[in-house]
Amino acid sequence: RFCWCVVDGRPSGDGGDDCIHLRTSTPSSLLLLSLVSYLQNLLATMMLSTVTDCSRAVHPFAPASTSARGRSGSFLRFGAPRFNEDFIRVHRCDDHGVTHDLSLYYRIYYPSLMNSQESPPLIVLHGGPSLPSSYLYPIVQHMPTSRSIIFYDQIGCGQSSQPADEQLYSIEKAVSDLKELVRSLGINKFHILGHSFGGVVAYEYAKSSLEDDNEQHQNCLSLTLSNTPANMVLSHEESGRLVQSINEEF
Repeated sequence: RFCWCVVDGRPSGDGGDDCIHLRTSTPSSLLLLSLVSYLQNLLATMMLSTVTDCSRAVHPFAPASTSARGRSGSFLRFGAPRFNEDFIRVHRCDDHGVTHDLSLYYRIYYPSLMNSQESPPLIVLHGGPSLPSSYLYPIVQHMPTSRSIIFYDQIGCGQSSQPADEQLYSIEKAVSDLKELVRSLGINKFHILGHSFGGVVAYEYAKSSLEDDNEQHQNCLSLTLSNTPANMVLSHEESGRLVQSINEEF
């Protein structure tokens, strides 16, 4: 029941609290907004952890609480939304059957609304792989304040664990991590927004949930994919073609 709109300042669909309207004149202006906000947030985080309460700093590999409350903070700008952040434990097995305990970082904006029946939370999956979720934080400034927004760094990204063993990475394992995040936070109903590669993980999560006979796992109310490839083979072929044409030109 919500829409994701970045088309020359012309949002599509109906308005209202259930719509996500992100207006920008050009894709380049959105990129600039994301870059500026990312630098602001990075500086704010450094100042917050150094000046306000150094004791709250948590290493990505440290044991994490599964509480949705977690640590709290805010942008150091007047009127900016507050957020809670924390880590949960996830488990991934390598090809030899060895289980590895990993830490998954998450951040929740408007955490007091996590259990809202009128406006269930939105889980945002970042692109990459290898990008942190922080480049998507500016979305919060364009959202209604009546809904919790959940970001998390996928394994191998940002503040989450970054194991070197390639056997610990797969789409299936990323989907399993998302399921563990939903379980740990105790979310009954929610929406999902997946950007780029995050949309691939989001799609596979929704697909597996629909195929699951357990109704408790069928809790995704809607799925929005932004800049997500529908065919990875075709996407790689086109990427290679573009790189080749650029090399030939220069």
